[in-house]
Amino acid sequence: MTTGPRRLEELTLNSSAPPGQLLYDGWLLRFSPGKAKRARSVNPVYASTLPLEEKVGHCERLYRERGLPAIFRLSEPTMPDGLEACLAARGYGRFDTTQVREAAIDPAALAGPEVGHPRLEEWFDLVGSLRGSPIAQRAAHLARLAALPLPMRTAAILED
Repeated sequence: MTTGPRRLEELTLNSSAPPGQLLYDGWLLRFSPGKAKRARSVNPVYASTLPLEEKVGHCERLYRERGLPAIFRLSEPTMPDGLEACLAARGYGRFDTTQVREAAIDPAALAGPEVGHPRLEEWFDLVGSLRGSPIAQRAAHLARLAALPLPMRTAAILED
């Protein structure tokens, strides 16, 4: 069973919900000071009614007021027609391009190293150390995930 690109986008947005966000005419605006761009960016989610220039300008003002850069995440399944050209005309360019792929996993391929499930705080220390994240970003990430209304389980591969 495959999930599909639109559902994958929903899952990734749900997994990174920050404490401060706003739904604005079909776009989800997130205002986290952390490192994850998904949690501090404009994310088109569904069709909207306002003119693109007006919407982009409004988003830029909201991010500027919060001292954050205006980052627009463009996802093929949810990107409005003309948004990429509108952003390019305002001086925006692509960076950190991501490819999302999905495939069925053979259960036999899951055999291997032991998987542990540390407490959330321990897991964040491990992840933050691996990423080299500053303490402030780790704290923002921990607060964001601890506040999620969805069930969550940590996982860490335990190898010698």
